Parts: sequence; structure tokens; C-alpha cells
Amino acid sequence: MSKKLFFIMVSILSVIVSASAQDIILKRDASEIEAKVLEISDTEVRYKLWSNLEGPTRVMKIADVFRIKYSNGDIEVFNQISEVSSAGDGTVAGGYNVGDIYDKDGILGIVVHTTDGGRHGLILHPQISKVAADYEYWCANSVEDIGIGMNDENDGMRNLMILRDYIESGVNSKVTWDRYPVFAACHDLGEGWYVPAINELEYIVKFMCGGDSGRITDLGMKEFTEQMEALGGYKYAYYYKLFSSTERTPDEVYGYSKEVMSNAGYGWFATVNYGYEKTAFGKHYNNGTFFYVHRF
Repeated sequence: MSKKLFFIMVSILSVIVSASAQDIILKRDASEIEAKVLEISDTEVRYKLWSNLEGPTRVMKIADVFRIKYSNGDIEVFNQISEVSSAGDGTVAGGYNVGDIYDKDGILGIVVHTTDGGRHGLILHPQISKVAADYEYWCANSVEDIGIGMNDENDGMRNLMILRDYIESGVNSKVTWDRYPVFAACHDLGEGWYVPAINELEYIVKFMCGGDSGRITDLGMKEFTEQMEALGGYKYAYYYKLFSSTERTPDEVYGYSKEVMSNAGYGWFATVNYGYEKTAFGKHYNNGTFFYVHRF
């Protein structure tokens, strides 16, 4: 091999190695940043943009980071921010209360849960995916017995990222976005929207039924529907069977049912909360509803 050819091959290899040596910061709104991570503390991440390594050091709150995939392939997942309150009292300047309308930076919805005195929380999108009307399911029947590992009960965004990684890995050719239309729709809604995990779904159940205010009646459901419709949502929705993004078994997912079901033989199900019962549905079960949420 000539010296000239050798140096050309070394140069090409160096470019390939260099191109794959960046760290990938995945934020909780699902956006990614190619970076060189410099330092991680309990509260923040310091990094440089991979496209500008000679530029300024940037700082990101650790609460905004879902995970970091390092250049060596290691992955570090960061815990969800701790929850302080389930009904923000608005004492913090700019804070939100449950039931407020959130309309900022192109994100529109109803606040259904708050933390940190109303500075952070969960927004419910006015649009829903109606299984009964649209014939959509948690997944297609061809993949309903495949466990994806979406078992996080507190963080639906993490479940969405697990599904994304599973699909992109190509480990099973059957698992594609078109067989998970409810989750694929998250991308159509915009960055940061996802199907809630089971414990996030409980916040919605509590809100739509009036929660501690005692509005656990058909009137409460009517008011909830009117709120959704006023923001451009569906005029009618089937709210009796609610699906989460959390898998219970390879072929079942957690959800809530207003039609209290017989769970004889199950020791895991919760008592009836706000007129609903925590239960599980088959992944290809119909006649239910999926919500979409976004963090703020």
C-alpha cells in the first residue's frame, strides 16, 4: 500500500470517528442537542455545542434533561423532577393553578397538574385520539404481544423514548411507527407532546371528575368536555376507558375504567378513585381514549 493511500485512509477514518464522538443530550421536551458534555452537577449540565467547540460553555438545568448518550455509547438517564404539589396555589409569580389555560410558545391546553408552586406541571392537549371513533389502538394486533419495555408509571415521555429507541434499533422488524399510530401522532402535535404514563393519567382523571371539589358526576364530565371543545377539541369523546402509555405485561397496558370491571384474581389493581378504577386493557382493545400531555 502506498504512503499516499495510507494517509488518505487514516484521514477518512479520523473523520468518521470524529463524527461519532459527540454526546447526545435528550431533553424532556424530546429535542436533542449534539454536544460535548463538560460537567454535570446536582442542578445543571455544562456543555459546548458540538458544532462550535470553541464557542461559549452553555448551561442547562438538570430538570430539563431526560438522558445523555455519551460518545462511548454509555447512557445516563436522569430522574424526573420531584413533585411538590398536585394543585398549585399560585403563590409563585407567574405560577399556574390546575384548571388554568396554558397558551404560550405555541403550546395550548389545560393545566391538570402542577409542581413547585405552579411554576411547572402538566398540560392536557384539547385533542384526543378516540379509539371508538377513529379505530385506533395502542398498537396493531400484529405486535400486541411484543413487550417494548415501556413500564415507567410516572413518565410517559420516557415511555415514548423507549418506543422510539426500540423502533430505531431494528431489533424487531414488526415494530414500526405505523403500527403504533397513537404514539406516532405525538410527532404531528409538535415537540414535547406524549401519551401520559399511568400515574400522570390519574391527574387527568382527577381533574376531569372535579377532584376534591366533589364534581364526580355526569355534570362534571359535561363541563370537562365543554372545556376541551372551547379549546378546539372534539365535541364528543368516549371517556369511559382511558389508556396510558405504561405496559403492565407484554400484551396489556394500564388504564382507568369508569365501568368498574371485575378484577377477580388480580391483587395489583387500585381501589376506585374519582369514579374510575385503575385496571388493565389488552393492547388491541377498542372503545377507549388516549390523551396527550406536555410539560411546562
